[in-house]
Amino acid sequence: MAIPKHKKVTDNVKYWNALLYADSGAGKTVYALKGKRVLVLSIGAEIEGLMSAARLGTDAESIEARTWDELLKVNEDLWSDEGLEWLGENFDVLVVDSLTEADSQCMLYILRKTKAQKLAKDTDPDQPWIDDYGTRNRLM
Repeated sequence: MAIPKHKKVTDNVKYWNALLYADSGAGKTVYALKGKRVLVLSIGAEIEGLMSAARLGTDAESIEARTWDELLKVNEDLWSDEGLEWLGENFDVLVVDSLTEADSQCMLYILRKTKAQKLAKDTDPDQPWIDDYGTRNRLM
């Protein structure tokens, strides 16, 4: 019997993923920024949320994306070959603050894109249609 090709499980682990979930203001970002070589992707209103971390002292760096369009551009840049190389050379941890805010920005983006269609059907352009939720899920 031939032994199948095998390797140690630890040879497969290149990155760790973690999700910190708690109420707003619980200290998730402050906790995450205690490490070294940390980059924060700060989204929308959460940009002001870095004040607590700054007051406590951190060497982290940040990229700001105030809108969904900005977030798409940052995402494209970070996942490019050059962006991935830069991330790997300079950071061990990427913090996304926050997914809730990203979700809100995504829905605002969708509402802007569907506004004319909703007005043409004499419906509230600020009220998501059922299809908008599917689009949001796909984009997120």
